[in-house]
Amino acid sequence: MPNTSGLRVVCFASAQEFVHAVEPFDDPFMNFGLGTVMDTGSLPSSTASKYADAGDSNAGGTVHNPMERSFVAAFEGERLILTATYTTKPPPCILSYPTTTSPSPSPQDAVAALLAAWPNLRTSPPSFTATACFATLDTLRSAVHPTPRVEEDVEYHYKICFAEPEDAQPLVALVLALSAHSPGPMRPSHAILSTLQKAIATRTVYVVHTDQRLRGDPEPNQHTKEHRGLMGFLLLERITPPHTVAIRNVFVVPEHRRRGLAETLVRAVTQACLGLPVESAQGPANVEVEVGTPG
Repeated sequence: MPNTSGLRVVCFASAQEFVHAVEPFDDPFMNFGLGTVMDTGSLPSSTASKYADAGDSNAGGTVHNPMERSFVAAFEGERLILTATYTTKPPPCILSYPTTTSPSPSPQDAVAALLAAWPNLRTSPPSFTATACFATLDTLRSAVHPTPRVEEDVEYHYKICFAEPEDAQPLVALVLALSAHSPGPMRPSHAILSTLQKAIATRTVYVVHTDQRLRGDPEPNQHTKEHRGLMGFLLLERITPPHTVAIRNVFVVPEHRRRGLAETLVRAVTQACLGLPVESAQGPANVEVEVGTPG
């Protein structure tokens, strides 16, 4: 019987073919459907390493048995409306659709249909909850900064910039601190270091440097130089210009939180990636911002 609905379902032979077909539709709703395929080892190492989470033990470049993975996409004409992926790494089954699609039936109906068609598939309670957000040229708003901390004798001066090769080793400790609160197993330090070195080389990791000064000192002194360090970082995930730049990790060490650093870091990188002028930080902390586009 001929298909008169205009719908077609494509089962791809490899992750590479799936990414090639779906990438033009990438947007914030495709973080799991497309993003996990890119950063969980479904692609060759030269591609996957660009998107790997520094602290994720699932990241890597091994090409697995294609029988262990399935990549399916549904199109209406040339428009992507739904993707379904199955892999042996958690989460194993993912349904996704781009923001340009108003799915009918609803996503809940699609999940119910999948479970009905696959009787052996079992669901389990979620181990964690993730909240995703995104910004566009139309939605980026003016900065709103938190109430500053009160310091008695010391003030901190921060600089947000691209990470340099010498930052790789100190960044490992920050990634380990972040990973300690993640649901997945932690990667060994040498693997994290390798991922960070690649990210630094491709300009996809930004850092927060700081020095501390006695309040009122206009310039850093020798005491200041001994207390410089990395207080935070931002690691980008996939970049599919001109559609999407995804932020993978943002972390600020606990003792330097509530100074607006994470907000300033995310905002500055977002502005750079959207091609906007990067605003000077006007928050409670003294922050110098020198960021650019990744790559």
